[in-house]
Amino acid sequence: PQVLVANTRLLTPDNQLFRISQRVEIPVGGQVEVWAQADQPGTEYISQPTNLTIPGLWEGLQSMIYAQSKDGLKMQSIPKYTVSQNNLDTVEQQIKNQAETEALTKINSLLPDNLKITPDRLFINYQTISASPLNQESAQTTLRQKITAHGLIFDQSDLVKASQEKFQNQLQGNEALLDFDDKNITYRVLEMNSEKGEVILEVAVSGFISSQAGHIAVDKEKIIGLSQEEIAAYLNSVGIDRFQIYFFPRWLKTAPKFTDHIIIK
Repeated sequence: PQVLVANTRLLTPDNQLFRISQRVEIPVGGQVEVWAQADQPGTEYISQPTNLTIPGLWEGLQSMIYAQSKDGLKMQSIPKYTVSQNNLDTVEQQIKNQAETEALTKINSLLPDNLKITPDRLFINYQTISASPLNQESAQTTLRQKITAHGLIFDQSDLVKASQEKFQNQLQGNEALLDFDDKNITYRVLEMNSEKGEVILEVAVSGFISSQAGHIAVDKEKIIGLSQEEIAAYLNSVGIDRFQIYFFPRWLKTAPKFTDHIIIK
């Protein structure tokens, strides 16, 4: 690549001198567009399309690195560009979008199917190295960042197993797990230590538990003679929302009048 500093000289075949307005870096085998300004005022600098040499380069390079005015040299004001916060925000968002896509692809390329991650398991840290100063006159806005990406990798079945064990360990001694919902587990990251490869998750789970017989807060005296609907309302009022009610014989429509005929299990 060849760097040309601002004010680098350009020379026409008839020795008219121009200078470029800004620093540019020309890639190998490529080209860049740059404004050039006549070294002196005067209409004699107006010309047809032409090639211009760069006299400041070694003569052996001048045939390979040169300038070309495709539309001719004419009188025209050089536009002024100023770096704004909106420019920097736009560049930053472009970097973020590219980083997320590349990081996700790279991490998943190293993992088997059962461990591949989704975007919500991707954590990226951005460290700005340099940025165009605000209000600087420049046709380009640049932002350089160091980007570090981490993936939260685990088998979903391991999360379900650990969550169910944690759920069961928190039950009281008189409680038992009836049903565990392993389809609707959600979590959020509370803390991540990338150096140790550890993460602390807050996991939300749901399930149905029951108390052992004799510990259910049901007063048999209060359901004597009640209908099925009235019994259901009472159970709801004491915090029980999952139950089954049976009458025996089947033709009975209300609870017995004696508590020893009412069985709770």
